[in-house]
Amino acid sequence: MVVTVTLNTSVDKAYILNQMETGGVNRVKETRNTAGGKGLNVARVARQLGTPVKAIGLVGGYSGEFILKKLREEEIDHNFLKVRGETRSCINVIEKERKRQTELLEPGPVVDAESLERFIDLYREEIKPARVVCMSGSVPRGVPADIYKRLVEIAKIANKKVILDASGTLLEEGIKGAPSIVKPNQDEAEALFDIKINSISDARQAGERLLDMGVELGIVSLGKEGFVAVSPDFTYYVKPPEIEVVNTVGCGDSLVAGLACGLDRGESLEDILRLGSAASAANAMNMKTGYCHREDVNNIIDRVKVRDMSCNYSS
Repeated sequence: MVVTVTLNTSVDKAYILNQMETGGVNRVKETRNTAGGKGLNVARVARQLGTPVKAIGLVGGYSGEFILKKLREEEIDHNFLKVRGETRSCINVIEKERKRQTELLEPGPVVDAESLERFIDLYREEIKPARVVCMSGSVPRGVPADIYKRLVEIAKIANKKVILDASGTLLEEGIKGAPSIVKPNQDEAEALFDIKINSISDARQAGERLLDMGVELGIVSLGKEGFVAVSPDFTYYVKPPEIEVVNTVGCGDSLVAGLACGLDRGESLEDILRLGSAASAANAMNMKTGYCHREDVNNIIDRVKVRDMSCNYSS
């Protein structure tokens, strides 16, 4: 079983139009509203891949009720603590003609210390039946930067595999808890280590630095170019097949979901990485955020290229 943690849930709104004129009036051709937040995207894809999953986190206000309603409709098992304030909205403006996307992200509610402690009590109980715990994304105002470190340590004491997908200070502090897998994208890894990643070898070295910080498997994602995965024994470069990209939002979350499902099933490292890549690519083929068809995953997975770089430093 997989448990996903989403502390900063959102109502994800997709506005679809031909092209946007900044500073002018724009008429939207189509809108889509979904229950969002990186952890919810992970939970949705994990369920679509056939893995038992439960989503937990924080919600507030009318937007929070919308999220709970959507989770019930999607039959995603969940347990969310209700807090004061309003769950944020995240707006993705999709311009079809320019093939461009613009994201607008609200900050979310302010969470007090008492509510946070109540959530941690809930978290301790909900992770008990899980094999894998995924914690993803930003946190609301009022939540300390070391929250992921604390949650990772609780899960590790309970012998859970932990995947952390965060950025900035949250990532830097969360790594101190020694999660099983950390998955920064290129920008996040560059910011974490104050470096430039211009090649696969650069990504490999960033992954090795994650291992030096106590991580079991460091994954540095490179967008459509795939990702580099570094463990103490193996290094792999994983590249998805060429596909027709429709929507890139949620691809990283789908990668995390694939990794979590593979871990939960006890698959080999190569198969875990292959499933993560296929899930990410399948998400890119769909207009919905954090969504993939299992049939697409099955069609893609055998075409994912996994190259062993364990003794090869060339880019």
